[in-house]
Amino acid sequence: MNVKFLGPYFSYPEVQTVDKKTTYKASFEVFERIHDLFKNIKPNSVVRGAAYMWGSHTPKYWEGHEHTPIVIADTLIKKSTVADVQMVLDNYSAENHKESVDELQEAIGDNLTIDNRKGANDPDARTLYQQLKLGGGKFNLKRQPKNHKRMFANLARLKKDMKKGYMHDKFFLFSDLSHIGSNTIMIGSANLNYTQYFQYNDILVVQGSEALYKQFQIHWKNIKFAIQNRLRGGEYVAKETQAYLVRSNEANIPSDPKVQAYFYPRRTCPLRQEMKRWAEEADNDTTIHVAMSFFTQKSLANLLGKIHDKSARMRILLGNEPANVLTTSRLHSYNIPTMTIKNDDWKGRMHHKFVLYEKGDKTITWMGSYNFTHAALSKNDETIVRTEDKVVHKKYKDQFNKIWYHHGLDLRGTKIM
Repeated sequence: MNVKFLGPYFSYPEVQTVDKKTTYKASFEVFERIHDLFKNIKPNSVVRGAAYMWGSHTPKYWEGHEHTPIVIADTLIKKSTVADVQMVLDNYSAENHKESVDELQEAIGDNLTIDNRKGANDPDARTLYQQLKLGGGKFNLKRQPKNHKRMFANLARLKKDMKKGYMHDKFFLFSDLSHIGSNTIMIGSANLNYTQYFQYNDILVVQGSEALYKQFQIHWKNIKFAIQNRLRGGEYVAKETQAYLVRSNEANIPSDPKVQAYFYPRRTCPLRQEMKRWAEEADNDTTIHVAMSFFTQKSLANLLGKIHDKSARMRILLGNEPANVLTTSRLHSYNIPTMTIKNDDWKGRMHHKFVLYEKGDKTITWMGSYNFTHAALSKNDETIVRTEDKVVHKKYKDQFNKIWYHHGLDLRGTKIM
């Protein structure tokens, strides 16, 4: 069966002024697509989902809108009466969106599995801890930016919880959809939560790859197995899961030449390995774009610096997160055009996680739930997808340019390419 790509689809919250106050307008495209997938679930089909956030709470001024989280969640709940729907969620949802999770639990019962690690909200608390130490160990919360106060106030808990990791995957598997067909996968950076409507997000729908679908199925089962083992009192160690993830990636299933998936936690990162090859081959015909919500891996920053030093063209978009401060400085030291997308608390947050590569006629796109953090590599449940499809690549590049040109030059005034 031929592999088909639907999308990618993007959330692009536009800046607007209301009563002389600048804010962001909600963007619904991603969630329209998710809702469309849910509405077309066939009776007696199989649905498997993994979500870091599942919160159907909707602000009052959105009540009645067709594509709010609560409407989308209700659609899936109704479909669970005629289809085999099973979900795994991170504990974040159970703690912060209890009403929504309780409704889902009531609908699908034991088919809902909730991670109990209570992982940190921030992908790399250790970086925050280092910044605290670099600042002399003293904090005045009143002087911290509003959207940073919550993170710093919970620093001790974050540092402790980061040792556990968390279920950060964001994908759905559909065995059969009435409007698309069988073996459909939806993956991206978007959580099903109303704050995501105000953030830059993406999803990609891949249909028709039996090999990829089977790999995702195994990964989903491995996540559920690990959670159930912990719920029974068993110890969770990343290296134990590594054996399962090898089966997720290989499992005697031939890789699809058009699209590949890689699952975490794991000891080595396939994207990093490919970036090393890019560094070896880099020249003035090489172009790289990175859009990353969290970026704390020093080795990846150095790799990008090495590539840029060989006259490669490069631009980087980062989320305005405290954890990114040191990486931003490192990237600027290599004179890499790097832009931090400022936000108003949750609104306008840069939540993408994708990397684009071009050299000659070759294009490569990496996307998924994976941030450039140590936790994402070795502790969290994550997935990234790689494809050389030129249409997918162009759409991601268009989204990158749209954000880049909208927000203007980077803080150092580097000329836009």
